[in-house]
Amino acid sequence: EWADFEIYIVSICPVDEVKMKANCLYPQTNASIKKSNRYLKRHLDAPNLHYVNLYKKMQSGSGLSERFDTVYDGAHYTSDTYVKMWKMIKKKINS
Repeated sequence: EWADFEIYIVSICPVDEVKMKANCLYPQTNASIKKSNRYLKRHLDAPNLHYVNLYKKMQSGSGLSERFDTVYDGAHYTSDTYVKMWKMIKKKINS
């Protein structure tokens, strides 16, 4: 049964809206991502469900922090950024 395990749910991360508008058929906005994240967090009501808010750690103002980078589409990240994200997730799990 899933209740016997600790489950970590990771937020939807911010996007580079400029790259998305230029390269994606259905670009997303960081405002809509924040709204989805609020909904997700609000509905995690079991004691074994844990929310990892990478959005907050990766944002700067209303968009993606300069410390993180995406590839051409603005939605997917560079390998260096994925490594940073994994380290933040591991830190949350181990805390």
